[in-house]
Amino acid sequence: MHQELISLVDKYKTPKETIKFLTKIPLVTITGVSGAGKNTIIKELLKTNNFSFIVSYTTRKPRTNNGIKEKNGREYFFIDDEEAIKMLTNKEFIESAITHENFYGTAIKQFQEAYKNHLLPISDIDVKGVDLYQKINAINKAFFLLPPDLETQIIRIKTRYSNKIDQTDYKNRIKTSIEELQVFKNRDYFIPIINAHKEETVKLIIEYLNHERPINKFHNEYRVVDDLIKELKSYYKTL
Repeated sequence: MHQELISLVDKYKTPKETIKFLTKIPLVTITGVSGAGKNTIIKELLKTNNFSFIVSYTTRKPRTNNGIKEKNGREYFFIDDEEAIKMLTNKEFIESAITHENFYGTAIKQFQEAYKNHLLPISDIDVKGVDLYQKINAINKAFFLLPPDLETQIIRIKTRYSNKIDQTDYKNRIKTSIEELQVFKNRDYFIPIINAHKEETVKLIIEYLNHERPINKFHNEYRVVDDLIKELKSYYKTL
């Protein structure tokens, strides 16, 4: 990876005019470990025609998920290091991060389009990105999706990549899952949802957004998180 790109990401600060604009816009973020089912849930929410998916930019290569090849502008905008450096230099991003050794960033123009079309922006970003949004936008609803157990998580990851995932990438995803779950436990703004059945998960998200369901203590969800961390650590040692 280009060292200048890494440096720019480390030093990047969201422009003040961008922060001012974002404070006017409700935002839904969907976060979760690899295999939590984020993409599936976002696709279901988009079917309601109330949301606008914020397509992130990435320097990673397009993948094939469940036999379907990713398309530029649909799952992500696929760019190279030079384009990412140019956009960072021009302050076009709200947030950016290096994840799994690839650049990811969210551009302000995506939110401007959603605002113009009276749609609720919904974004799939990692925990670092959610941290930034929480600092600049108090009306963010941050959902953290959880697989019901480790077995389900492993099946989902391998199914998504048609059992052809690179072993190093797979190991990194398991390690990152542990780190993300630990970050989750140290944040008080996430709404955790155990994503066992997509219909129920979508129903819960909409109820939370419509203030039809109270925010509770999430005892069961935290128990699942503790179990996952323990099991993932043991599993990681076997890889």
